[in-house]
Amino acid sequence: MMIFRALSLVLLAGLVACSSTPPAKVDSAMVQTAQNMERRAAQSFARGEWDAAASTFESAAWVYETLALPEPQARARLSQARAVAEGGRVDQALPIVLNVIEQSSTLSGDTRAIAHGRAAALLMASNAASANRHVQDAMAACANACAQLSAITVLRARVQLASNQAGQAGATAGQALAAAANDTDRANALRLRAQAQAALGQHAAALADANQALVLDQALGLPERVMADLQLLQNASTALGDAAAAQRYDALIARARSAAAALAPKSTP
Repeated sequence: MMIFRALSLVLLAGLVACSSTPPAKVDSAMVQTAQNMERRAAQSFARGEWDAAASTFESAAWVYETLALPEPQARARLSQARAVAEGGRVDQALPIVLNVIEQSSTLSGDTRAIAHGRAAALLMASNAASANRHVQDAMAACANACAQLSAITVLRARVQLASNQAGQAGATAGQALAAAANDTDRANALRLRAQAQAALGQHAAALADANQALVLDQALGLPERVMADLQLLQNASTALGDAAAAQRYDALIARARSAAAALAPKSTP
C-alpha cells in the first residue's frame, strides 16, 4: 500500500509543479497579488502544510477569476488539487480537477494535458477505465509536443500496469524515458519501468532501473520518491535472494520514514 500511494503521488507531482503558473499577460497589482499568493502556497506545500497550501492556491485562483484570466486560474486550481490530494483527500481533489476540465475549451493544450493527466492519476486506484480515457485525452491535448509528454506517457504505462499489462507498461515506460527532458521525468520513467519489470519477474533489470531512479531522486532531494525507489530495491533484492541487501534497504526505509515523521508539521491541539 505504501509503495502504491508513493507512486501515485509521484505521478501527480510529475505533471505540474506547484508555482508553475506561467506569467499572466495582464500585469497589474492584482495579478502580482495572486502570484505572491502562489509563491507563499508553494512554500507551504514544500513544508508539507497541505491545507495552508490548498487554501492559498484557491485564493490565488479566485483573484485570477475576478480578472477573467482562465489560464493562470486553471493552473492555480490544479496546484490546489495537488495539495488537497497530497493531504490524503483524493475525493475532494478530483472535483476540482474535473471542474477545470469542464471549462478547458479556452485553455492551452499544455494546461488541458496537465488537467487530464492529473485526473487520470487521481482515478488510477478506483477507476482504471476512466483513468485510461483521461490519459488518451491528455495525449491528444499534448499532441506529442508539449512539456508534459514524458509524464503523460508514464501515466499511460501506469494504467497498463494496473490493467495487468506489464509487458506493454515496460515498453511504454521506455518511451517515456526516451522522451524525458529532465531528471524528474527520467526518474519517474525508470521507477515505473522497474515496477513493470518486477511484475514480469525481471528482478535484476528492476534493480538496475530502481538504482538509477534512486540516484536521480537523491540528487533532486525528493524524499517520498527516494522511499519509493528504496522499496523497489528492497523487493528486487528479496526476489533475487540477496538477504543482506534487502535488510540494508529495509533499514534505510525505516530510518527515512522515521526522519520524515520527525520533520512533518506538528498539528496544534
